[in-house]
Amino acid sequence: YQRRVHGKRLREERRRRDRQRRQRDEFMHRALGEWRDEIVPHWDTMRSKARTRRLWLAGIPDAVRASVWPLAIGNELGVTPELYEIFKLKAETQRRRSAAAAAAVDAAAVAEAAAAAQLSGDCAESSASAHATVRSPTARRQEAFALQAAGAHAPPKIPTPTDDDDSSHGGSSMSTPRSTHSSPARRSESPAELKTAASGATSSNREAQQFIEGDEEEGNATLETECSEAELEGVRQLADQARRRRSETDMPPPVNPSSKENTAALIELDLHRTFPDLQFYQEGPEHDSLHAVLDTYVHYRPDIGYVQGMSYLAAVLLLYMDSYTVFVCLANMLNRYHFLSFFRMDPREMNVHLLTFDMLFEDQLPGLHRHFVAIGMRVEFFCLDWFVTLFSKSLPLDIAAHAWDLFFLDEVYMHLTALGILKFLHSQFDKAPFEEVFELITHLPKEIDEVAFFGCVTSFDIPSRKIKAIQLQAASIAPAYFGDNPR
Repeated sequence: YQRRVHGKRLREERRRRDRQRRQRDEFMHRALGEWRDEIVPHWDTMRSKARTRRLWLAGIPDAVRASVWPLAIGNELGVTPELYEIFKLKAETQRRRSAAAAAAVDAAAVAEAAAAAQLSGDCAESSASAHATVRSPTARRQEAFALQAAGAHAPPKIPTPTDDDDSSHGGSSMSTPRSTHSSPARRSESPAELKTAASGATSSNREAQQFIEGDEEEGNATLETECSEAELEGVRQLADQARRRRSETDMPPPVNPSSKENTAALIELDLHRTFPDLQFYQEGPEHDSLHAVLDTYVHYRPDIGYVQGMSYLAAVLLLYMDSYTVFVCLANMLNRYHFLSFFRMDPREMNVHLLTFDMLFEDQLPGLHRHFVAIGMRVEFFCLDWFVTLFSKSLPLDIAAHAWDLFFLDEVYMHLTALGILKFLHSQFDKAPFEEVFELITHLPKEIDEVAFFGCVTSFDIPSRKIKAIQLQAASIAPAYFGDNPR
């Protein structure tokens, strides 16, 4: 009997929701014509009308969000298409340079591995022909020093700074052990080859240490040979020349220590975590557009760079607008509202926003607030994600878009939407332990009754002036309340 009663209630609930959905669809269809024909064309005069506010609270139709959101956000920064293209080109150029540098590093790593393998082969061959070579411990140390000084990859022949044909120029050459086969003629080295050779200095130093720590007893049976100071000086000069040429080719461009343009490298990593259920943001043209907008913003505001959470804001905007309009809205949103306090990780400003909400929470839902305090559930555990991504990471996408509508109507709806979530799930939070509350509040339901939810949001009648007064109060006590950082 209880199962039949429960099933009947579920069927009635589904019918009620279906009826509300049909009524809402009909209302939004009628509202669409009013938004398109009356409000948007006469925005400056219609925005403040009571009728517009009522329609706005009910949610902006999807078809006109691309027009209404940019109007609501504005363009106080004066971002023009030309300015957008300038920074977009700068971002693309830097991205190509970074890709080329990464390819060069990979190629250098491969070349270094090959050189190390060749070095090992040469050393093995020299060891095999040791009985046919007159080589004393002193000569071995001389050769090791030459390896360390020059950073060469291919011993055993270490040339002097003189030309290859020493006999014709009267220059001296260092006597070094040779393998039984003749070595190829030395040729002029390019900067790229010098870079590869110099990058193997670590391997060469290790090999040099092996020369130095060689078997002393074996050397007792060999002849003592000495290296002239002029020859050693020649090796040092050659090593200095190689290092100078390497520094000229590898010197990176000067970097402004206050610039955060290097954070652009984090964008690609973060995009795969942004709306993972939306495949078009994981690869394809929309993925590329989202990456380009965020990369352009990094170069437009290198003092801020890229911070995790920006991708959600840009992705929601990109659902409705073209890339240029998304960039304008994103730049002005971050400049106008609360976002920079969090993206700059400003402890004081973050504390003010968190404490403001905590005080509103205590004022509007005192019973639930006491329960949260009792179990140790603090507002920063869940509000940071909500405020930084404007609920787009936590709420279902259609509900989040409606929350954005309200936020663009009035900033106070950021706090009211957060209160609405707590009120909507009050019965599940009440008396639940910390673990259950934390799991639910950080993983909100995938399906939410839009009418019921925004009924909770709009049930809080808190004037903007009251919230501003609470913010001023929070600003005066936030450092003492939270300490130097959020609780």
